[in-house]
Amino acid sequence: MMGSVSDLLGKRSIFTDLQSRTKQDALEEVAETVCNNIEWLDLARLLEVVHDRDRVCNTAMGRCIAFPHARLKEVKEMTVAVGLSAEGIEFDATDGQPVHCVILLVTPEQLPSDYLDVLALFARIGRDEHKMHKLLSVRSPAELIATIKEFETSEETATSTSPQPGGSS
Repeated sequence: MMGSVSDLLGKRSIFTDLQSRTKQDALEEVAETVCNNIEWLDLARLLEVVHDRDRVCNTAMGRCIAFPHARLKEVKEMTVAVGLSAEGIEFDATDGQPVHCVILLVTPEQLPSDYLDVLALFARIGRDEHKMHKLLSVRSPAELIATIKEFETSEETATSTSPQPGGSS
């Protein structure tokens, strides 16, 4: 089981100003940082798996977010890279809108569902206009990590203070 999403984010794997303007270039830009952090990981192989996954199911889910991901047997722990684009990237999103947040998830093949916690957190952020605006306005990797920690903490607080089913009134 993985820890918090904010713990998975490394400052070297966050772009707060993606330079790419196309889907292909954005995927390469974000994938390159993963390969720079996992030196033995081959960029061409990673991109091949990411593209294969995207052909099966569009990873740009709408609401400004894309979740390209790859499961690789040679990876031992999940790696997350995030790229933000103020201008937006044409990504063939389901809602037709440009993507402003690209979250690349690289997970071990033997842990196929671990990425779902990351996906779920960013999906909840995408549904909350205030949180999405805050996420897209960060200016540094440290600020992005702090913002994600804040979102996680607020969700934990909301969950722990919610009435429990079957509790007394």
